[in-house]
Amino acid sequence: MRAFSSSALSPRALAALEDALLARLSALPHPGLPDATLGSAGVVRSVAVSAAAAAAPSPTPSVSVEITLDPVFPGAPSAAPIRDAVAAAASAACGGAGLALAGGRARVREAAPSRAGAPAFSALGGGLAGLRAAVAVASGKGGVGKSTVSVNLAFALAARGARVGLLDADVQGPSLPTMASPASLDVRKGADGCVGPLDVGAGVAAMSYGWVAPRNAAGERAGAVMRGPMLATVVRQLAKFTAWGGRDALVVDTPPGTGDVHLTLGQLLPLTGAVVVTTPQALAMGNTARGLAMLKGLAVPPLALVLNMAYFEDGKGGRHHPLGDGRAAARALADRWGVPPARVFEVPMEPLVSAAGDGGAPAVVAAPRSATAAVFGELAAAVAGDLEAALGGARGGGAGLLSTAWDASRGVVAVRWEEGGGAREALLAPHALRAACRCAACEDEFTGARRVDARAIPKDVAPTRVEPRGNYGVAVAWSDGHTSSIYTHAQLRELAAAKTKL
Repeated sequence: MRAFSSSALSPRALAALEDALLARLSALPHPGLPDATLGSAGVVRSVAVSAAAAAAPSPTPSVSVEITLDPVFPGAPSAAPIRDAVAAAASAACGGAGLALAGGRARVREAAPSRAGAPAFSALGGGLAGLRAAVAVASGKGGVGKSTVSVNLAFALAARGARVGLLDADVQGPSLPTMASPASLDVRKGADGCVGPLDVGAGVAAMSYGWVAPRNAAGERAGAVMRGPMLATVVRQLAKFTAWGGRDALVVDTPPGTGDVHLTLGQLLPLTGAVVVTTPQALAMGNTARGLAMLKGLAVPPLALVLNMAYFEDGKGGRHHPLGDGRAAARALADRWGVPPARVFEVPMEPLVSAAGDGGAPAVVAAPRSATAAVFGELAAAVAGDLEAALGGARGGGAGLLSTAWDASRGVVAVRWEEGGGAREALLAPHALRAACRCAACEDEFTGARRVDARAIPKDVAPTRVEPRGNYGVAVAWSDGHTSSIYTHAQLRELAAAKTKL
């Protein structure tokens, strides 16, 4: 940057200085996103420079610099390093131009981030349209503390500045009505058909079947007694027809097991990943491994492994493991499924956790200086970093798949994906794609034998609807009346590689 004299600090010169500073700051590397700059991530919103009166007569012109940032994710771990790097770069640039900074430092502030929903959520419509990201809390085992982790994670993310939604997806045994205390239990339906979530404090908006279920003879709302398909339908309604608004993240508390509800959520939501919860016992670890296998099938990456009820301290310096010392087994489980060692979190046994949950307040709020709150703070920091990476485009589901769409003008299904740093496209013939369907109606789930002869499929068959299914696949409805086709991203890539195209 060129040097400025006192007489040269005209409006035109100040505008030129603003442009030069904006270019320099935009070129800085983003500390939280690999291969991204602050400019490419849209972090530097504006730079304002004005002439400032010096505190004492000085030959050095003095300016005030105010930089407005729009972080990718509020409260992300890179927020503080970005502020420091921007302030330091602005100071160095002004010093090199022969200018003094009023107050000795540039002013850096964070503007309210954009609340526009991520494209993947916008396409889902309903109350999901404004969401920016979603994280599941899951385990293949019941009773390990998923709800405790979900509620504390949601409030810990909110404490970092995020606007958080919390969905209780356990319809048969909802925990949220006990563990959170809404300011009001009045669930209202809007003109768009969506119901407003309940405010449970700290900017967290929540929804649970326990707040909307029909009342029983005693006037109580209770968990549902339903078969799997009906459960899945109710969970879909709770997720899609709650007016989540412009939430930065939705934390989903999933039920025990690996059933219909989990598959529905995995097909509906483009999840950034899952926080997986277990306890030290071998039984819990085994079931958690099955849960991790399910997540892999749904292309939902495990972000962290929480070893809950890991130990308790006796107040005399002793640490005890009443459920067994599960640290080695947890690390082995994490390593097997690609969870970094630093992402294994041990939550202690503390009476305050149970008391806080029973009283409608998470431990991070009721006892913010406790060991439990500290662990959940670390977990939230890790998850915030993953959300930041996902929103910044550093993480993509579907093994690089970009889109699948019916191109009526060309009469083909266009599949686009990333490869070698660029985008590629394969044009799949509709008849061949319809014949490759692996749903239960088209292929025996156990033997793999085909149940539909390709020759019986109309030659002019065409898609009538193409919709994404979570991170792992695409659902297609066909003009011959077949509506249960789901093609995984891996299968589409296989078809593309085999050149099953026009």
